Amino acid sequence: MAEKCTKNYNAHAQPLFCSLNLLFSDVAVAIVVFLNVLGHRKRSSKSWISMESWRKIKERGKLKKKIYGARSERLKNKTKNEYRENDKEVKRSLRKDKRDWINSVACEAEYDTKQGQMKGVYEATRQLGNEGPRKIGIVKSIEGRLLTKEGEVKARWQKHFMEVLNRPDSEVVAEVDKTNVVNGSIDIGEITREEIKSALGDMGSDKAPGIEGITADLL
Repeated sequence: MAEKCTKNYNAHAQPLFCSLNLLFSDVAVAIVVFLNVLGHRKRSSKSWISMESWRKIKERGKLKKKIYGARSERLKNKTKNEYRENDKEVKRSLRKDKRDWINSVACEAEYDTKQGQMKGVYEATRQLGNEGPRKIGIVKSIEGRLLTKEGEVKARWQKHFMEVLNRPDSEVVAEVDKTNVVNGSIDIGEITREEIKSALGDMGSDKAPGIEGITADLL
């Protein structure tokens, strides 16, 4: 009787195990294809985080692992309390690091403003605004297929702009009505003092200076 039950069990279980094995194989292949196409998620670390803050973050991670590995409830609660205190220290340290970084960038921007280096001021504004350059990682091919690889995306953009910017000349000639053309003369003489005063009056205040470093407010 036992031998018959074992045979029936093997007869029903073996096809099921084969189906599960094929399913897991298909899932594994799909995951590999997914990672090859889209890649892993890239995490950018904050440059303004100090080494002391990183040390506290690692300690917090160790405490979190201890919580999951604690066997007794008393040890688990004790580790949780330590984790909360460490978490407060980490957040406090990160806030200090970010304040120091913001002050440093602001001081550099102030120095660049005094030197008339508008490129440095723009870079500081971009950093503090926390807006990085927008990137398009996926485009469609002519056939409508999604392109995810960097080389394919660049080649598609290159082909697109070659088609757009290298069009043949238009066969239709524009018709210009020459009857309404104004044949007035333009005064190209020396600039007068009144014209300079008028131009300075039209300029707004608190504007960036030119290469000479003189603003309209000084004049």
